[in-house]
Amino acid sequence: MLRILGIALLVIVLVAGLAQAAGYGLAYTVDEREFVVITRFGQVQREVVNPGLKFKSPVETVVRFDRRLLRIDVPVASMPDRDSQFLEIDAYVRYKITDPTLFLESLRDETNASRRIGDLAVSAIRDEVGVRDRRDIIGGDPITQDDGTILVNPRQTTDGLPSREAMMQLALNSVKEDTQEQQWGVEVVDIRIKRADFPAAAEASVFDRMRSERSVQAQRLRAEGEEQYLTITADVNRRVRVIRAEADRDANILSGEGEAQAVQIFARVLGTTALSPAALDALDALESLEPSVLDQLNEVNDELLSGSTEAQLRAGNILGAGSLAGVIEAMQNMSDADFAALEEVLGFERTQALRGLRASGEGALAPLDTAALAEALEFFAFRRSLEAYANFLNEQTTLVLSADSDLFRYLEGYDSGLDAGGSSADNSGN
Repeated sequence: MLRILGIALLVIVLVAGLAQAAGYGLAYTVDEREFVVITRFGQVQREVVNPGLKFKSPVETVVRFDRRLLRIDVPVASMPDRDSQFLEIDAYVRYKITDPTLFLESLRDETNASRRIGDLAVSAIRDEVGVRDRRDIIGGDPITQDDGTILVNPRQTTDGLPSREAMMQLALNSVKEDTQEQQWGVEVVDIRIKRADFPAAAEASVFDRMRSERSVQAQRLRAEGEEQYLTITADVNRRVRVIRAEADRDANILSGEGEAQAVQIFARVLGTTALSPAALDALDALESLEPSVLDQLNEVNDELLSGSTEAQLRAGNILGAGSLAGVIEAMQNMSDADFAALEEVLGFERTQALRGLRASGEGALAPLDTAALAEALEFFAFRRSLEAYANFLNEQTTLVLSADSDLFRYLEGYDSGLDAGGSSADNSGN
């Protein structure tokens, strides 16, 4: 007997397990995120909203609905605005189930609910789009800046609400009224437009217009840039011409002043016999005398030169104002015999120049004061230096000069041509 009872109990358990697996079991669970409607042969028996483990008869069916906020992606639809300009509207709807029994009896499932509610939303949006222009639908007014960029200024209604938000609020109210009249057991919470674009057929013309507008802006900017470039270039060229004119003027003034000073120096030099070229050549020869030659002159006549003049000769500084006066004074005390002895040391031409100094006498330096005499002697030394440069500089000579040296500035401004010796001078210093 006990064995028969055990077998019967096992059979009952197996049948109950199979029925539970097939959906005809006695127990079921309710999640807190869902509603449950119990039906028997298609008829609603009761609602279960409290979560937990529940029980039912084997002939009853469990129908589950999500109690969370649900979303419907409305199919994209082409809608005309007030100006009969079509826009591709892509929107979505959010709703939730408030009465699962009504929802089951009227809509059956979420798929059918998405289709029915989506149709209502599209109809409501189409009605609102049809009475508004494109700026109200987009929700802004395009403003072109001075630089050509376009900004969107939010458009608002007379109540201070954004135009697009006000439009969607009216569509939401319309869908709410329709769902309440239909008694679908749902509450529509929100309707939003995700995207409002031009139809594919109109995109090409819109893009062409945008390109033409950008091309006009680009041409305007290029024209303004070219105008600024020409203005700046003209101003720079004008300044360059002014600077060059002022530099040429200053150069001409300085050149004239230098030439005037050179003429004055030449005039002073030519105004005295003591500074004749032959006499200066003789003095130059005296300045370059070796100490041994001076010793020979002292042997000929130890009183020929004064002590200060001899010291200047040994120091190589005969072309000084004091030394020159001493030499002229010494020449006055020399006899023909002294000049004959001096000729054996210096040669005939230089000795004749010294004879000329003696003939000029002490009054030869009278036309020149001390400062003018020093300037004349310095000019003579500079002229002799240039003559020395002219003698050894030719086309095969290479010089390395500092940019601020006097010789570099002289050679830089020197006009190419034949010098006094018949050789060619190079402006570059080579």
